[in-house]
Amino acid sequence: MTMNSKRHIYFAQISDKFGQNLYLPYSAGIIAANSFADKTIEENYVLKDFIFEREIVDRVIERLDNPFVFAMSTYLWNFEYSKSLAERIKQAFPSCIIVFGGHNVSVKSSEILEENTSVDILIHGEGEESFKRLLMALIDPNGSSLNMIPNISFREHSGKIVKTVEEPQHDIKHLPSVYLNGLFDSIIQKGKFIYSAILETNRGCPFGCAYCDYGSMDLYGKKIRSFPIERVKTEIEWFAKNKIEFIFCADANFGIMKRDLEIADYLISIHEKYGYPKFFRTCYTKNKVNAVYEINKKLNGSGMSRGGTVSFQSLNADALNNIGRKNIPLPQFSKLMALYMSSQTPVYSELIIGLPGETYESFCDGIDALMRNGQHTGIFVYNCEILPNSIIGGGYSEYRKRYAIEGLKTPAVRLHSERDDSEISEYDHIIVKTYSMSKEDWIRMNLFSTTIQALHSLGLTQKISIYLFHTVGLSYVNFYNGLIDYVKQRPGSLLNNVFGDIHRLIYDVLYNGKSLEYRSERFGTISWSLDEGMFLQYVEQLNIFYEETKDYLKASKIYSDITEELIVYQKCVITAPYIDSFTVDFNYDFNNYFNNGCKNLFTVKNRINVNYPEKYDNIKEYAEKIVWYGRKSWKMINQNFVVEY
Repeated sequence: MTMNSKRHIYFAQISDKFGQNLYLPYSAGIIAANSFADKTIEENYVLKDFIFEREIVDRVIERLDNPFVFAMSTYLWNFEYSKSLAERIKQAFPSCIIVFGGHNVSVKSSEILEENTSVDILIHGEGEESFKRLLMALIDPNGSSLNMIPNISFREHSGKIVKTVEEPQHDIKHLPSVYLNGLFDSIIQKGKFIYSAILETNRGCPFGCAYCDYGSMDLYGKKIRSFPIERVKTEIEWFAKNKIEFIFCADANFGIMKRDLEIADYLISIHEKYGYPKFFRTCYTKNKVNAVYEINKKLNGSGMSRGGTVSFQSLNADALNNIGRKNIPLPQFSKLMALYMSSQTPVYSELIIGLPGETYESFCDGIDALMRNGQHTGIFVYNCEILPNSIIGGGYSEYRKRYAIEGLKTPAVRLHSERDDSEISEYDHIIVKTYSMSKEDWIRMNLFSTTIQALHSLGLTQKISIYLFHTVGLSYVNFYNGLIDYVKQRPGSLLNNVFGDIHRLIYDVLYNGKSLEYRSERFGTISWSLDEGMFLQYVEQLNIFYEETKDYLKASKIYSDITEELIVYQKCVITAPYIDSFTVDFNYDFNNYFNNGCKNLFTVKNRINVNYPEKYDNIKEYAEKIVWYGRKSWKMINQNFVVEY
């Protein structure tokens, strides 16, 4: 068969741009690599292009050359775009066979075919072998039946939808690498973007958390399958040689395998040799906390880490039982936090709003418990997403009925991404009500978590609340709930204005169809999380913020000459815009107090000289470098000061 007579195959995996950064289409790529490693497919098909930049759909259509099969990898961030693209392809090329796969295709349901006539075939679960067998069958459509291909759904000529048998999929050890076989070489050579890449060292998850879709899509049943370690290492070197800056490891539980430490060591050695990759991020396992600590300590020492994870999702026993999850004991967590702090290794803990069983009070108490046990720099709170292949989502409607779960379809949050010009909105599906959480509670939880993350985790009032906890026994939950109540009574103040803006954003998500994100042209063209938006507004007017914080302490009758100086010290330890250096005299030795476990605050005259290595007169540059790029490595916490006694 000549090149001109070969059938044309296109793959799409649409991603958001983050500045000039764009992910290479790994999921689509590995499916293409597996298919075109087969000689028969190579003789009958030609891989025309990968479509992975989010752009106006008609521009994509203009570039297509008689597509025979158009295969799309779908997930939350590209599902609506993929459906629109499929519809336009069908209009322009009615005979083109459109295939959908990815995490947004339910393993159990063919619903997408029922709702979208432009889509012809679904691939359920892992797609490499099913897609290859599909291409083989389409070479001679009269000779092979689609019924014989496992893990697909298709529409017969009569219109009837057929879902084939579910089968555990192939051994991944022999899958070819899309990076090493050259399929992405032409993309790299064009150099249109700064590329990020996905690294996959294993597949599978031994856990069954109800909100997650990792384990639910795995037909192997909680078994972890590994790629050969030499392949992993060779891909890491490929990243370095091709100047890939950011690597996201797609493993569900990095750190769970003994060899993961070896992989981290190799990653660091390649980084030191080539200067690339510059950053590494992944989802860490929850039950191998010491291994995760060792990995992060090394990655942080190399400058590649943006923080390790000791996640909880909830500290409420009912919620944990309802979602099928167990956490490490808090005493063990406290010891672990001390290790991270002593080695100055960033670490963060994640919580989820909307888990059935959680109440407003238990949610606040959970955050308070994390802080009492040493987690001050990295609490991240997310709203529970109803994923198509999770136990909460997908075909598990009985679960939602049991816990009176009510979801909300809301414009998707794509943090730190530009507004795209495709004019197609994506959507998140989040939990906003359960048997234990009202919609008003949902608003309050988001307000409280935004305040905690903006003021405590990002550092604006962190030292103040820590001091008050250790000296007068004021709990963190009472300090911040007290601040929220105080702010509500101060109309016209900076605290009230910013708090009011955030409250309206959250309210509008619930009742006016808005997205749970913050945007302001003052801070650039990208989106921010609500806590980042709150932090940026306060840090831009830092002097006013601390004057009003002082008023809160006075109103709470916890103000003294010590707290007056403490507020000044708190300002010293924040990386602030518009400042390059300053000097402050103190009567109390706050620096030693906070560096030595908050045990004894001595009356000692001392002077702090602050010298920032860089002055940020441009608030947009500050927002990008300190809050976006620097958040998970504590860039907002100032380390550039000298104490003189």
